[in-house]
Amino acid sequence: MVKIRRIVSHSACCDAFSLVKKVFNLFVASDYSSEGVETFFRLVTADYIESLNSRNGFVYGAFSDEHLVGIIAVRDRNYISLFFIDSDFQGIGIGGKLFEIARKEIAGNGEIAINVHSSPFAVPVYEALGFEKTDIELCEAGVRYTPMQLKLV
Repeated sequence: MVKIRRIVSHSACCDAFSLVKKVFNLFVASDYSSEGVETFFRLVTADYIESLNSRNGFVYGAFSDEHLVGIIAVRDRNYISLFFIDSDFQGIGIGGKLFEIARKEIAGNGEIAINVHSSPFAVPVYEALGFEKTDIELCEAGVRYTPMQLKLV
């Protein structure tokens, strides 16, 4: 059974970063230039994940037998910053559960939309959750992304 809970401790944020790194390298890095991979890991660290709790955001983790298998992280009240599920746990609804908890919290804070800059790999995932593209694919510092939004009202 998978349990969802907030991630706040430094050690849990380090575990979250390890998961992000593993999944990013498996599914996302191949779509980025070496500059993009370097940029991603320069910006995304365990300290960054921990900081989201004090940046008008939050981090939730999915745990299977106390092992972290998925995370969703939000910053600036309504922007999905990180959303990663361990490869062994993809396709069984964990991402949907994490997203629904995040969606409810964002809506409960009075936001009218959720925004994300999706990697090429994750565009179909976000589309399945109801997001729509708001622009064409862009690239900054080697990081490829598609701006997307889900209207809540």
